Amino acid sequence: MTFAELVQYIVDPRNQPLDDFHFTPQTVLCQPCRVHYDFIGRYETLATDSQYVLRHLGVIDRVNVSRLNVSLRPHDNHTLSMDRVRAEFANIPTRNIDVLKNIYRADFEAFGYDSSIV
Repeated sequence: MTFAELVQYIVDPRNQPLDDFHFTPQTVLCQPCRVHYDFIGRYETLATDSQYVLRHLGVIDRVNVSRLNVSLRPHDNHTLSMDRVRAEFANIPTRNIDVLKNIYRADFEAFGYDSSIV
């Protein structure tokens, strides 16, 4: 499936509301306005966020994190990633982008992301 086909699937009115939880807005799945979360992590800061959570849980002092066989590298290719996002969205019709922004508007607002990147 191409990115354009995925976007077409998501914006198709016959698929609304989105039944596939992979594409359902996070604000619908997690309801951050109704549930009091102690912490909301972000992919861009996964390495530091995971360290914070482990420390907060008191686990980091008892577990040798390096032995967990998990690589949590900082998100260091932000410019490259954004270039790829822009390139992919360049092939998407504006009306589909507008529908996507509407579907995920609450997510952008709740989690502090900028929807103007596309």
